[in-house]
Amino acid sequence: MSRWPWPRRSSFFLTVLAIHALLVIYWFSRDDTAVSSPPSPLTQPLEITTHCLTSFPSLYHEIDRSIHLWKTTKNHTLTPTDASISWHPTGPLDGGALRVLVHNNHLRILESRNAFRDPVFRERALGVLHLLHRALQSTDEVLPTIETAIVLQDISYPPTEDGTHSFWTFARPYRDVHFNRTAESEGEILRYERYLSAETFARVWVIPNFDFWNTASTVILAKQHDNPFTDKIPQLVWRGTQWTNPTIRSALVNVTNGKDWADVTYTSPFSNDNHIPTPDMCAYAMTIHTEGFSYSGRLTHLLSCASLPFIHNLTYTTHYYHLLRSEGAEQNYVPVRDDFSDLSQKVEYYLSHPDEAQRIISNHLATFRERYLTTQATDCYFMHLIKGYASVSFTPEIDHFALPGRDFHAFIDHPEDFP
Repeated sequence: MSRWPWPRRSSFFLTVLAIHALLVIYWFSRDDTAVSSPPSPLTQPLEITTHCLTSFPSLYHEIDRSIHLWKTTKNHTLTPTDASISWHPTGPLDGGALRVLVHNNHLRILESRNAFRDPVFRERALGVLHLLHRALQSTDEVLPTIETAIVLQDISYPPTEDGTHSFWTFARPYRDVHFNRTAESEGEILRYERYLSAETFARVWVIPNFDFWNTASTVILAKQHDNPFTDKIPQLVWRGTQWTNPTIRSALVNVTNGKDWADVTYTSPFSNDNHIPTPDMCAYAMTIHTEGFSYSGRLTHLLSCASLPFIHNLTYTTHYYHLLRSEGAEQNYVPVRDDFSDLSQKVEYYLSHPDEAQRIISNHLATFRERYLTTQATDCYFMHLIKGYASVSFTPEIDHFALPGRDFHAFIDHPEDFP
């Protein structure tokens, strides 16, 4: 029997060992979240970027604003300390926070603080994580590795007035606010009173609301009431609790009291009296949006209706409010004062000018329901957010033999707060 010369045997064994080592590295570095998903029709990075910019060119205002703040105004690169959530309070009404890692288009949860204390914030946490995961799986373009914090409260206070802590959240105030609310939790009366500086909140990154995870089903239900303005119930409809924003909401209820054109009343979280399911509001000719504890997610749902939306002067902005137009050829809602003193006159005007009402309705449907509030637009927003955030943030160091945190699927199976 012939024998290999020692040098040849050594070369062979070294090659086998090298291949084995590469397989081991691959096995330990792979992310278990890599499950099958529908292939993206856009397979080249340039195609994906071009598609998002071409299809939704005006969507990224809040991302661009934040990038400019950190690059130019603050001239600061975000650090691991800036992405910490150790400062976040853990009281019953303080909401929750998450710290997550995006790496190789996979999502890992690094920390969850107070996010699963009650069903309300649990829903928010799961909704945001699903949105982010879906966006990551919708593209074959490899997005940058980032580590970021996500705060889930209606008003997400930064820990200091003028520091560099930064996080993703649902809204920020346009202007300084004196916030004053009273709430009851577990039999205890809790009072919140703070002065909110718009400058303090400028350093947060605004993301789509958690219930964008259900946008598609909302639109399907809303379309069941897609009738012309003149064929709808000839009234303005509103439902809501008083305590979340007593000044604005009391003014609305008082102004509309006894009006034939109004179906407006309070609801209670403890009963179904006076309740109207949100999709059924689309049967009315007119809807009206009011802010709540801070911003309110109701506007997204109202803009799915083929109805005429009325909106008072807003204090908070979300990732798409810059697309609202109060006048001109692209007008897509009817502006009213905070005290609603002009509401009656404007409602009566549009009831007698249905063609103008229909034009505004067509504009808002084309802008929001059919374009900027779609699933694809939301995915594009998150993709561009990840890129923009990475451009002003540290790059996490990744140990491929021991990926940090918990992968998305394992966490979703057993969601819980953990250090």
